[in-house]
Amino acid sequence: MGTLHGRVRGDELGFDADRVAIGGDGAGGNLAATATLKCRELGLQLHAQLPIYPPCDFDRTRPSCMENADGPLLRVAGMARPTPSTARTPINCGAIRSSRC
Repeated sequence: MGTLHGRVRGDELGFDADRVAIGGDGAGGNLAATATLKCRELGLQLHAQLPIYPPCDFDRTRPSCMENADGPLLRVAGMARPTPSTARTPINCGAIRSSRC
């Protein structure tokens, strides 16, 4: 995982490893969120994270999904329905927002 590599070897690669941040849009936001959890699990602190519309939970009946169904950047109607092969156990995005990695 590139984030872990950068966090562990930043000094060796010529940048400040204490300032490594991660972000992503859509599925990339989900990857950023899971990488953040992995860093926390390993005791590696990230400087910042910016997940944009991470699909952490596929329950479209939740209030935030219904309130934001029409954008501004993403519309629920245009999102593909998850299938058993793509929808595994959702991550806890609330835990990510409420604490630093």
